[in-house]
Amino acid sequence: MTGLEPAAVVSLELHDHAELFEAPELAPLDGRYESRSGVDRILDDPGVTANGPRIVLDLRLPDHAPTSTSPAPDAAAIAGALRGYSRQRITALDARLARIRRRGLIELVAGSIFLAACLALSGVLATVSDGSFWVTEFLAEGLVIVGWIALWHPVDLLLFEPWTHRRERGVLRRLSSAQVRIARTSEPG
Repeated sequence: MTGLEPAAVVSLELHDHAELFEAPELAPLDGRYESRSGVDRILDDPGVTANGPRIVLDLRLPDHAPTSTSPAPDAAAIAGALRGYSRQRITALDARLARIRRRGLIELVAGSIFLAACLALSGVLATVSDGSFWVTEFLAEGLVIVGWIALWHPVDLLLFEPWTHRRERGVLRRLSSAQVRIARTSEPG
């Protein structure tokens, strides 16, 4: 990297370096209200997209990490931990996407069979004429609607559910190669 490429700077203020990966404990009396890990805060940020320039992660940490028993890691150690953590979460997301796809296809087949049965039964009801036209029409149209509703969830699983997981995977890929900069502060965040 020449340093001239564009970068998306993401700034986080953490009370302890471990909060990048672990959810911190709430301490309202100490003025700490955040309950999400730093990575989760980045993933929840709508300004951080799956595609875009490299990420520069600016971490603001106190000089003395009060809740940590290990020495404060440097930027290279945090970048390495971020790579490993991102890889693990990407692997878990890939497995989740595969389960969603498999479940969606199974439900699509079942929903299609159910829709076909509803359409067939609706066709039979539409041909029945016993003087109560509105009742048979009501039931025939209701079966068509119920049949289509049966496809709603599989279509949602196959088309829309994966979007958030794919975005998260893309952000994690960008995070895995993020440049990490640490700024030490005299007061904890």
